Amino acid sequence: MSVLESPRAYRGEASLTTWATAILKNKIADWYRSPHQKRRVYNAADEGETDPTEGLFNEQGSYLEPVPAWQQPEGREAQRQIMSTLEACLRHLPAQTGRVFMMREWLGFETPEICERLGLSADNCRMVLHRARMGLRQCMTSHGHTARSAA
Repeated sequence: MSVLESPRAYRGEASLTTWATAILKNKIADWYRSPHQKRRVYNAADEGETDPTEGLFNEQGSYLEPVPAWQQPEGREAQRQIMSTLEACLRHLPAQTGRVFMMREWLGFETPEICERLGLSADNCRMVLHRARMGLRQCMTSHGHTARSAA
């Protein structure tokens, strides 16, 4: 929410993702530093639950299922390039359009919550999201990123 509440604080010295990550990191650190927070330690073994990673690895420690391309080290540079282009394309959207897209797709807000926070009707919100997606698709395509190149 801090990113959306003060977009003018973004000076452009770092990528949008780096800036938002730094804000999130500081918010998490503030939460942990708060004297009012109780520290909870959860140990699944104490409750007889199974390990959530059980069944993902074989005896040699390798994944049982193939690792998705986006998680493989050689795919990280391509992913970085796509994200860099996406950030540039987001900056070219109108401010309200970019804000609605970020709230929905990156922050995971539901449409009614976006409407309430930004004072939009549900139909208007859906139209803004559609325009954002179409604008981003056109921008990404013009920079050479297609559905096939991202896969």
